[in-house]
Amino acid sequence: MVRRLSLPYPSLEIIPTPAIVEWEWLSKQIGSRLASGISVCLVAEHGHDLRGGYFFHIRRVENGFEFLDFDGRLSLSLSTSAECVAFINHATGRAFDDDMWARCRLLNLRVDDVS
Repeated sequence: MVRRLSLPYPSLEIIPTPAIVEWEWLSKQIGSRLASGISVCLVAEHGHDLRGGYFFHIRRVENGFEFLDFDGRLSLSLSTSAECVAFINHATGRAFDDDMWARCRLLNLRVDDVS
């Protein structure tokens, strides 16, 4: 059965990104929408107009940042902006991070209900 994806935070922002994402740069791009949440697709700075990217649904909360899945369920909570960009850089293959590898391993082992 085909299922349409919905966004936890419509509408989707497609953002061309540098090789390594730094907080100062990311904050300039999405900072004004973090409090209410934002769905973004981070794509390489250069390439085909229809190139793929990496989806993140992010919201700033009192104690840091929450990353949601497409169903709006909490996937990951991070405390600092440094952790936020470390996760994004690790998840997108830009920069390996030992701590984020361990966290991503737990996310990858999670079993979703498919019924």
